[in-house]
Amino acid sequence: MNVSHVRLKMGQMRRVLILSLLSLSLVFLIEGMVNQHLFYRGISHFQEITADGLKDLNFSLESDGVIEITTSEVGPNEAFRVLFDGNFKKQDIKHIAENSEKKEMDLKIDKKGLFNLFTRTKESEIILLIPKGTKLSAFNLDLLKGDLRLLHMTTEKLSLDLVEGDIFSKSIMANEAEINSQKGDIVMEDSQIDGQINNRDGKTILTHIIGDLVINGDHGHTIIKELRSEVSELRTVDGKITLENSQVTNLTSFAESGQNVVARTTGELTLGSTRGKIVSESNQGELRTKNDSGVSIIIDTEGMPSEVSSVSGFIKWIHDVSNPVQFKVSSKSGEVRNELTDLESGPTIFIQSTSGDIRVIEKVK
Repeated sequence: MNVSHVRLKMGQMRRVLILSLLSLSLVFLIEGMVNQHLFYRGISHFQEITADGLKDLNFSLESDGVIEITTSEVGPNEAFRVLFDGNFKKQDIKHIAENSEKKEMDLKIDKKGLFNLFTRTKESEIILLIPKGTKLSAFNLDLLKGDLRLLHMTTEKLSLDLVEGDIFSKSIMANEAEINSQKGDIVMEDSQIDGQINNRDGKTILTHIIGDLVINGDHGHTIIKELRSEVSELRTVDGKITLENSQVTNLTSFAESGQNVVARTTGELTLGSTRGKIVSESNQGELRTKNDSGVSIIIDTEGMPSEVSSVSGFIKWIHDVSNPVQFKVSSKSGEVRNELTDLESGPTIFIQSTSGDIRVIEKVK
């Protein structure tokens, strides 16, 4: 074996050894990143800060970490306090302390950036202790991931922006509210708010609410029970809207391709859909519906004046004959079957379609 051949063999062995070491290092690096062994986890820390008085208070928090936030009501003579418990970066601990004894607490915790790509702190908890009778000027949360439990809170402005996580709130009063959620549920009970709620994929469940609302739910289910409102607007793309047992002076509810269900509600009701399903059951007041190609089902137990129309969608009206009405029914090219032609007094119900079928029948008790 000549010298050149020996050198060639040694070079090949070195290359194999280097590739093996690089492959092994890459495996350890990937395993460490997946299991977060390589990440800085922050400092385990508990901290309490106190606001300057109880008037003109403003609380704002931005975070890209995993945070659970709770508000709790305390005695009227106590101070407004915020408790922090979890793992925090050293600069965040300093920043929290700098917000003590202020009226405007503006906090940024565990924010991601170019210089902390390898930071993954554990889940932290923040508790706000709000003295009874205190009204905040503003309460703002901008979070990447977390869960909110907001109880017994009054604020002039409420702003919640959450990418992932659930929001539960009870006994909330807010004159201006904007709530945004992408991948979580929103639950609100016994509250009085005016504003907008946007929920892309999760459920929105509201019970015993007073206020004027605009609610957008792209793909989830919006469930509202016992809403009292002057003007409210509900919209979904391909999700479902369910409104029950409510009083809304002027309601607009629209489902593009999902379901639009309004039951036992009083007011001037306008229900629309493009390709979805409209259901109106036992409502009072005035009713207008328009559905391009979807199905419209109206169960009328009160004899409410109505205008029902479609382009090509099927319309079915189920009527309690104990309430006198008169029907005006027509479809240009669809089939019309009206079994209640003998009803000729009371409020007028207009039902018309371009090419859809129409059926009017008696409600069987």
